[in-house]
Amino acid sequence: MKRSEINWLWMMLLPVAGLLMQACSDPKNAPTEPENKVSVHGTGWMNPTSDEFHGKVLSAQNYKTEDCRPCHGSQYDGGITGESCKKCHTTFPHPTGWQTASSPEFHGKLLAVRSYNLSECQICHGNNFDGGTSGVSCRSCHASYPHTADWLNPNSANNHGAVLAAQNYNAQACQACHGSDYNGGTSKISCRTCHASYPHSAGWQNTTSSEFHGKVLAAQNYNVIQCQVCHGNNFDGGTSGVSCRSCHASYPHTADWLNPNSANNHGAVLAAQNYDAQACQLCHGSDLNGGTSNVSCRKCHASYPHPENWVAGATSHYVFLKSNAFDLASCQSCHGQNYGTMKGNTSCLTCHTKQGGPEACNVCHGNASGDVNDLTTWAPPKGLDDETAISSPAVGAHQAHLNYYSNLPARDVCQECHVVPNAFATPNHVDDNNRAEAVFGPLGALITEGGSRVPNVIYDFNANTCSASYCHGNWGMRKALSRYDFIYSADVMSGSSATPQWTDGNPAACGSCHGLPPTGHNPFGISACMICHQGVVDETGAITDKAKHINGKVNVFQEEYPMP
Repeated sequence: MKRSEINWLWMMLLPVAGLLMQACSDPKNAPTEPENKVSVHGTGWMNPTSDEFHGKVLSAQNYKTEDCRPCHGSQYDGGITGESCKKCHTTFPHPTGWQTASSPEFHGKLLAVRSYNLSECQICHGNNFDGGTSGVSCRSCHASYPHTADWLNPNSANNHGAVLAAQNYNAQACQACHGSDYNGGTSKISCRTCHASYPHSAGWQNTTSSEFHGKVLAAQNYNVIQCQVCHGNNFDGGTSGVSCRSCHASYPHTADWLNPNSANNHGAVLAAQNYDAQACQLCHGSDLNGGTSNVSCRKCHASYPHPENWVAGATSHYVFLKSNAFDLASCQSCHGQNYGTMKGNTSCLTCHTKQGGPEACNVCHGNASGDVNDLTTWAPPKGLDDETAISSPAVGAHQAHLNYYSNLPARDVCQECHVVPNAFATPNHVDDNNRAEAVFGPLGALITEGGSRVPNVIYDFNANTCSASYCHGNWGMRKALSRYDFIYSADVMSGSSATPQWTDGNPAACGSCHGLPPTGHNPFGISACMICHQGVVDETGAITDKAKHINGKVNVFQEEYPMP
């Protein structure tokens, strides 16, 4: 074809093409879908305010999602549509193990992995989890979860403590997420993070259990601050409505429990209870030596509360005092300085009625039923351990000495072997060995023989013997210093310096402490003694005036003068 013919053809076709293009661009003439084609989802399918919203549609079908699977896949992750339901709500439709606690698909475990981000749950279950478009309230299974925003606010009525109080502290619902032991469970959040001892364990009130609340508190050094969170600052119930005092009226103790000047002092509280210490035994043990509290009442007052048989017996107050160096201060702390203060209808003077009360000298040793003003009643028997036999060192020859020197004041006689205290509290009167010291007086250690014989008197506590005393013959007299030197057969007349046995029970016979006559004395028979020692002995040698025998003097020819 010639070029001129081609150009003519283009000029003819261009107008036709323009008309065709105009016709196709007109909407009135655009092709339409067939009238029988139907959209799968309604126009309001994604609009939560629409009646056609897919959440509402599923709710009306009781959330049966089987019809969704043909298009979106058996796992709802896209299927043939390529549109995954999980794109908007990753946990719905819920998997088969959603409500099975042992399943890895359990909703509690999935939420734990997401740090309990509940925003997705709210899409279907509503902002307050009461059902929302799903019509299924999360609270139908766990009434208090998801927790409200003020769950941890102690000033809110929705505080978890207040909610539990309204449920009479039934914490079973808490176990669903926090575990049967409340240590975290599937939630991984332990209730113990804030209050270590609550919810209380099964053995909380079982004294034999390692979980007993007394033992738990003991391990915490009795820090009861956590108890106050639920039971109130004064432990009278608080938000829990359960008062600690319903079981132990005086515990937890008040801040001034140990303040003797306070009306709430434990002594005053016990006094108001007539000293009934049974409540104390719950924590401090039946013997009050610590119990589950590990705090012994004896730490401050060793003898109170008094044990059984306190008056007499193996646990009597005397046994206690003897083992504690007779420290009566513990008695005075309750019964007063004069022991007369009544405690539990009893004072020390109820039994110790005589002068001096429990401090009288014949209470611990001697004759307690005797006259306290009679010093002979102070000496054994009995001894500190109720000894009465002369063969006991505590008894020995006490009464023999007192009887022999009955003409002298008893105090003077006692002072020859002991330091006699002026009062119970005299220093060194009572010590921890419960044994009287032998400290000899001027007669027993009398210096004789012109000053050259100085006795070193010794009492041997092992052998129970007394040696080197003037009383038992450790004396001497010089002829050169004597008024009557004719009687001497040597330069010195002396005794035998005997070592008597304190516990043999036999009185020293005449001649046991000096010879008959003494060494250095001209020989005479015993019947001749009375010739020179008139008024001292008789013709049989028996002492007729004890005041003139073993008195540190020479009594001869009715004269009395110091030993030369």
